[in-house]
Amino acid sequence: REYSKAAPAVYERLRAVQPGTLRRDELWWQEATGQRAGSAPDRPEPFFALHLDPVTGEADGLLCFSAEERWGAMLPQSPLWIRDLIAVSPQAEAALLRFAVTVDWVTTVHLPYRAPDTLLPLWLGDPRAARVSALSDYMWLRVLDTPRALSARTYGVEADLVLEVTDAAGHAAGTWLLEGGPDGASCTRTRRAAQLRMDVRDLGSLYLGDDSATRLSVLGGTEELRPGALARADAMFRTGRRPWSPRAVLGPRYQAGAP
Repeated sequence: REYSKAAPAVYERLRAVQPGTLRRDELWWQEATGQRAGSAPDRPEPFFALHLDPVTGEADGLLCFSAEERWGAMLPQSPLWIRDLIAVSPQAEAALLRFAVTVDWVTTVHLPYRAPDTLLPLWLGDPRAARVSALSDYMWLRVLDTPRALSARTYGVEADLVLEVTDAAGHAAGTWLLEGGPDGASCTRTRRAAQLRMDVRDLGSLYLGDDSATRLSVLGGTEELRPGALARADAMFRTGRRPWSPRAVLGPRYQAGAP
């Protein structure tokens, strides 16, 4: 019950600061916590844990996992499957991982769908004990409304950029004046000469801060029309952490790596 009350708020705190995080509605949480029958009613009974901030006492991390008792040659060989691990702070994430890997009799911990720049292996006593079995970003973005999209996020530095977006379908096309900074942004159509020309595909790659305009220009979809525009775009769009779309495992088994 405590988990059901606290978990949605923890997730919303992460969603406010983590680029790429999608919304989880009430029905999603009801299924994830067993209050509503989902697509896999026969899944193993999950266990739940919360991490509380030691200063405020407020929940800032959540963990959902299932485990199976197995033995071989009179020794425990029990796997633990983490279904959901969400943390607002690195300290909470490290504490929840530490809890999972120290559960009695557990020999292997399966942890899918982490951020591409996750720090989790580095928190282990031996980072080489972690093995990556698959890579998938589970993310795709296509900008349709350029001014609304660009004015909806914040930017790394206070600056302006005149951006020409090309779009064969016409949805995002136009020349736009982007004025942004750490506190917000505005984006309006302009007649000013473009400083940077970009295909809508590259704009999708750049939007969440994961890619570099300079790198994209080498691939041919982005063209610098005024010296310094690429460096300015890099400084504005890049984020300290890579975008991530957290995904929980609600089914009885993982799609990959299940025993």
